[in-house]
Amino acid sequence: MNIAIISASIREHASTRRVAAHLLQQMKSNSHLHPEVIDLAVYDYPIWKEVFDKEINPPAMCVELHHKLLDADALIFVTPEYNGSYSLALKNMIDYFSIKAFEKKAIGVTAVSTGALGGIRAGLHLQQLILAIYAIPVPQMLLVPQINHRFDENGNLLDASFEKNVMAFLRDFIWLAQAIHTRKNIELKSEPDYKHA
Repeated sequence: MNIAIISASIREHASTRRVAAHLLQQMKSNSHLHPEVIDLAVYDYPIWKEVFDKEINPPAMCVELHHKLLDADALIFVTPEYNGSYSLALKNMIDYFSIKAFEKKAIGVTAVSTGALGGIRAGLHLQQLILAIYAIPVPQMLLVPQINHRFDENGNLLDASFEKNVMAFLRDFIWLAQAIHTRKNIELKSEPDYKHA
């Protein structure tokens, strides 16, 4: 399965990159997974005015990002918490691209904060948004409080006890992602077409 890990902060020293790097390292050990980090700071996509599908000549980087999203079988959104919610860069990306890039995919939520609550408000808001784009949010979130005490700049754990949180999140994420992926691969010809019933 192709897994897209979205680092959703575009700040120069974004803490989301640390967590994204650690998740990448953990999933690389599973031969059935093909994880990739997508850093939104790299992609100079426009502030949303028109949806990607209606752009006449979308920027090449946007075309590349769109293909990466479409190719992903499941995604993980790694967001900072800004004023009690998720990042504007992430919302702008989701609104810019079509629902086709996200629908019927498992999406895990990781929220990062320098405070003690681990971005729980951002995480809860983001799970609601995931439902709105016809995706399936993983119930188990990975909340990362006091990020500077949890991970170093390269994504290595500073607090070994936090690894159990990471593994619990990844177990639930991979289980749901694989279940959905398997279901999509089942031949559906014998089932009724509910859309036209």
